[in-house]
Amino acid sequence: GTAGPEVKYGFWLDAEEEGAGRLVVDVSKDDGETFTRFSDEVAPAHDWGVGTINVKEAFDGSIPPKIRVRFTFEGEGRVEGGIDDVVVTDLAGQCRMAVCGCSADGSAGPQAAVAALFALLGLARLRRRRA
Repeated sequence: GTAGPEVKYGFWLDAEEEGAGRLVVDVSKDDGETFTRFSDEVAPAHDWGVGTINVKEAFDGSIPPKIRVRFTFEGEGRVEGGIDDVVVTDLAGQCRMAVCGCSADGSAGPQAAVAALFALLGLARLRRRRA
């Protein structure tokens, strides 16, 4: 099952002055009725950053069946921001051995075995080319 889910995301941040803007990340386990502040992200002006939400850490060791994440850009003056490349991973759970094909409960789907086979065949073919 799911053991250590994480939400990873890229964010763009730009403000009138360097360090004047920030990304506030809030999380909810009750469909957005209440939110808890998880982090304040700061990046140099006019640049991309990478953020991670450790779900167990965000909810005091528990893993809710569903979470909601709210991203808010704040700061002095003009602040621009964007979120991109949001990925949910669980490297500590059953999916850690799967190349792809994680299901919602953290187990590896049947396509994971096929993907692993293709990966091995690709490595074998690459090895033959080098020899």
